Amino acid sequence: MGWVISVEDWAKIRYLRRQGLSIRKIAAEVGCSKKT
Repeated sequence: MGWVISVEDWAKIRYLRRQGLSIRKIAAEVGCSKKT
């Protein structure tokens, strides 16, 4: 099974979550589904 998102996107998502952004806003920022 391959990665759904890149390591860079994963790191960016972790950073944005620590900043307090919502899942919806992070998904829009990274350009992936909020279910990913």
